[in-house]
Amino acid sequence: MSRLRVRLVVVTVVMIALPGLALARGRGYGKVGPAMSIYGPVYNPVASPEYRLWASNPAAYEQLMMRSQQQYMMKRQQAYMKQMKAQKQQFDKWVKTQKARKDKGLATDPMYDQYLRVQEASGPAFAPDGDPAAGPRRPAARKAATRKGASKNAAAKTAAAKKSEDS
Repeated sequence: MSRLRVRLVVVTVVMIALPGLALARGRGYGKVGPAMSIYGPVYNPVASPEYRLWASNPAAYEQLMMRSQQQYMMKRQQAYMKQMKAQKQQFDKWVKTQKARKDKGLATDPMYDQYLRVQEASGPAFAPDGDPAAGPRRPAARKAATRKGASKNAAAKTAAAKKSEDS
């Protein structure tokens, strides 16, 4: 009878310890899954392979993360510039098509007519030849124009000052 009791005690201890051993082991051998919150999985940077590689040098890990962030931002900026270039090409093609339609006397898009009105209303900021498709003048050209006017004004003021001194 004592052997039966010993077996019963051993089986009971194993049954009690078995779920605890299964929970302690986790999902896999050495794998750490994402921590879970009420909003879903939470990223743990300490569990990343990069952190384990650079754990002995936090400054190097920080540099690695900054570099990867800069590369990500550079990729985003390049994608944005590519998108803007494509949009500009599409817009220029649309303007060219609408201008050709207008030159032929065909009906144009109301947005093109509004675009032309805005270009006409903007006046002196645009190129002197009056071509609205030419776009704004470069800042250097505007500065040169103001310098020429300023030098003429200064010369006129100097001549007026000399004239008043002579009188």
